[in-house]
Amino acid sequence: MMAEELARQRFTVPRAISLTLWANYLCAGAVAGAAGGVLARAAMRVVVLILGHEPTFTVGASLGIVMIFAVVGLMAGMLWLGMARVLHLRAATGGVLLAIGLMLLLAGPIFDAATGDLANTDTSTILKFMLLFIPVPLTIAWGTVWGAERLQRHSAQSPARTMPLGSALATVALFVAAFASVMPVIGAAQRHPSLLSDLLNSNAADLATAGGFSRAVAMLTFLAYVALAPIALWRQPDNANVRRSVLLALALPTLLLTSAARLPAPLAWLPDERWLLGLVQAAGVAALLGLYLTAGGFAPPRWLVGVAVATWVIATVWLVARPQTRWTEWLLWSMLAATLLLVVVARLRGRGGSTATSLLLALFALCWLALWAAILLMPALQLRLLTGFGVTRVVSIFWLPWLLLPAALISKQPEE
Repeated sequence: MMAEELARQRFTVPRAISLTLWANYLCAGAVAGAAGGVLARAAMRVVVLILGHEPTFTVGASLGIVMIFAVVGLMAGMLWLGMARVLHLRAATGGVLLAIGLMLLLAGPIFDAATGDLANTDTSTILKFMLLFIPVPLTIAWGTVWGAERLQRHSAQSPARTMPLGSALATVALFVAAFASVMPVIGAAQRHPSLLSDLLNSNAADLATAGGFSRAVAMLTFLAYVALAPIALWRQPDNANVRRSVLLALALPTLLLTSAARLPAPLAWLPDERWLLGLVQAAGVAALLGLYLTAGGFAPPRWLVGVAVATWVIATVWLVARPQTRWTEWLLWSMLAATLLLVVVARLRGRGGSTATSLLLALFALCWLALWAAILLMPALQLRLLTGFGVTRVVSIFWLPWLLLPAALISKQPEE
């Protein structure tokens, strides 16, 4: 009986997870991975200088490299969490094993990249150059182990933050979907309206510089976006209002920002049909309206929910049936403007919502709608084969107003 009871307890799925524990290990891994990315970028530059070539440096490419290694650091943090909690390894042993594993993991990709960039260099020379990259896995491994242990000691005296397992899994899934959607878009060719192209040309900027600038803006905007959402969650992980709002905010990068011309990467296995793309974008509009109706603990009246649903239905017809003439787009713009304005006014006059949240949502509506209207009115801001609604989500610099949405969730929100 005792053995059966122990086995039952061992395999019981927890109903909640420690957000403090996971945050400590993942943050340590991400920071250590970013530091390793900086070292990797520096090592690449040294290799090119040794060979006597002129190194090319773009902010967008450098941020991309740092981002890739930060993701490697996140995986190292999760691996070290399992090693420390399940295998009960000490920090010294875990650091050595993690460093060896990362060396084996990174050796192949680094060698492939080197042979591609240094095609005329013999293999023995490339292997010698790879010694410059040894500090990269060491930094990630020991930085993850040391950082996690330090954060654990620092947070031992603070109250533990927990959240339901289902909410945690949904949050992680939307995080992964957002990264999988945005990273291919940032790495692809960037489109610029003629007005921005003329500004770049007037400052003697070539296409490579313009593309690097665009990628840098997109990367920094996206990183700020996905950093603000967990900050809100960290402040009130036990608040159901916050958890729902964070899920809606994290769904937007996949459903709207990266689905202007084709299906987002996580949904690329679906048929590439225009009506299906319209449904994805309609789901994004629903998430946006849902965020406006519920963020900050606001309980909308039924008539306001009805107005939002009617607006969403018209937006869905416009996106799926594709009657996307200029006057129908102005009609959609007007309806969304009126609905968002009504929601903000109702939030400010009603009770149960956060005033700071309402004001930030109002600021987003003003910025986004003004940008959309400017694109419709100015041919120099338009892009071929895209509506103004689509252009706001294709040009990376036009992503900036979207930062106001996760920022609106950070203020303290009332419980249900």
